[in-house]
Amino acid sequence: MATEDMAAWHAAAVAASGGLQQVFAQHKSELARIRQGPLTDSQKRREIAASYLAAAEKVAALKRSDTDALDQAQQDAEEQAFKPPASERGDINAVMAARDARDRARQVTKPAAAGELLAEAQAAGDDSLARAVAQHAHRAGWHEVTGKWADSQPPEVRGHLDRWAAANHQQSRAGNMARSMAYRVAQPPEIAGMSQGQMQQLAAEAAGRYGGP
Repeated sequence: MATEDMAAWHAAAVAASGGLQQVFAQHKSELARIRQGPLTDSQKRREIAASYLAAAEKVAALKRSDTDALDQAQQDAEEQAFKPPASERGDINAVMAARDARDRARQVTKPAAAGELLAEAQAAGDDSLARAVAQHAHRAGWHEVTGKWADSQPPEVRGHLDRWAAANHQQSRAGNMARSMAYRVAQPPEIAGMSQGQMQQLAAEAAGRYGGP
């Protein structure tokens, strides 16, 4: 596994702690109770299918919640990184300048042109345009340009960008693969190879709460 895949797996494993581990522990306990109970093999398969599907549904819900949290973390980090200084937020002239700067930045279609415009803005002391170019470059994936802007900003800006990158990495190809592995319930051998429909049919015939008292 590549270094970036290992990093993504570690992040996913951390995110998968807590509630996810509780679901796994509960499912493991239910399987043990079913297997040790006074049921026939066919009855056990029904109860195991019901337990597996219930656990898989809970894990899927946790993964959706995790994905939503990552999306929100990315959005919040970007907003914090590129928000204007407090002194500009209530200044109508600064607000209009920022709007014009965003319009100008959006016209840039090449990273080299973005770098040139950033350098021009910084040389002229035009913080609004520099910020707009950096955010446009960030969204376009021209991170070298964004990095040059961040080098001239307070350390907390770089911190926000690092938080964005961490959340983004968890949703990269490697991150999504790692998260899929973390948010996965192993199919018990008694129902191995069965389709979703077959397991649902078995679960519908289960007698009760996974064969419990």
